[in-house]
Amino acid sequence: DNFKPDKTALVFNSLNALLKDKGIWLYADFVYNENEGRLWQKILLKIMYLFFTITCNIETNDIENMDPYFSAGYKKIFENRLYARFIKADVYQKSGD
Repeated sequence: DNFKPDKTALVFNSLNALLKDKGIWLYADFVYNENEGRLWQKILLKIMYLFFTITCNIETNDIENMDPYFSAGYKKIFENRLYARFIKADVYQKSGD
């Protein structure tokens, strides 16, 4: 969620190319769903994006859904959600094609 979608694809593909078949990828990030999210989550996200835009010049201010990137070529082998589903931690294994 630091990059615009076109750059996200480039970064994902670069990392994907470096990961060996059957390799493990731990993906952890914030998740916010407008329909299910809580007000404190929305406020915290806005504060974080403002801070990191100022300090690190991140390119975006929105959380991108990364599930489509992992849907082809990866199997989710573990998932966990924390803080009222605000943080996700998923473990994927790359297929061994």
